[in-house]
Amino acid sequence: ALCGKCHGQPARWRASPSVHAPVRTGRCTGCHDPHGGGPRLLDASAPALCLRCHSDGAGVRGHFRADCARCHAPHAADRPALLVGPPEGRCAGCHEATLAAHPAGRRHAPFARGACLSCHEVHRGGDRLVKVPQGAACLGCHEAVRRAEVAGGSLHAPFLAGACAFCHDPHGSERPKLLRQEAALLCLSCHTALRDRIERAAALHDPVRAGACLECHRQHAAAGPKLLATTPPGLCRGCHHLSGERLVAAHPGRALAETRCTSCHDPHVRREGPGTPVPSPRTPGGR
Repeated sequence: ALCGKCHGQPARWRASPSVHAPVRTGRCTGCHDPHGGGPRLLDASAPALCLRCHSDGAGVRGHFRADCARCHAPHAADRPALLVGPPEGRCAGCHEATLAAHPAGRRHAPFARGACLSCHEVHRGGDRLVKVPQGAACLGCHEAVRRAEVAGGSLHAPFLAGACAFCHDPHGSERPKLLRQEAALLCLSCHTALRDRIERAAALHDPVRAGACLECHRQHAAAGPKLLATTPPGLCRGCHHLSGERLVAAHPGRALAETRCTSCHDPHVRREGPGTPVPSPRTPGGR
């Protein structure tokens, strides 16, 4: 009441939809020194002033390092949590580079509609304020991927670790499925031993040459080993006519429909020149 004799705003503030607790209870001196202080007679600056009350003891991280007034009105506001504008507008005000790097039409759905808080914590979180764990934040929406995890007999290591952003850009990409790179380049960035073999190979399996890793492998989980879409010979049958005259003649006495093709054939590369037998992996140098 004493402050209100000179400052007419308190009555208007208290009628707002969202009111800061000290304003509602008339405790102006909780933030202001009535005799002297910094700007606006504040007896401390943000965020130290705000953290006197708004702290859960978990330490000052993330947005708690910033000037709280960039997002929150100190006295009252028309929006919940004293926000001075809609959440998506607040984020865009600082994160202009993220917007510029991801043109409209190529954005992750939450990012496109400004729902930043569906993936990020406002004040605290892990790396880049992402909800912890990262994988849980993604699987909250991507139910089909969650079902693959439950059913899978083999799991992709980044997927198992919840490191979705290792392969996918969480804000947007010009590539399908928000991939950070073309699928083959992305796979070979981790599978370096295979990349070295491909570079030295005399011949490549057609899907390998085309960079079509996902023709044979699942990207998250699979019922069989090595993330294979299905196990040989069923997988091979998708491209190779196993009862065809040429294949039957090349494999006399073999029931190809029941044979594991990879017991003789490398599914990725051939190191020898054309017409040279491929050594058996069990007996180097043998047929």
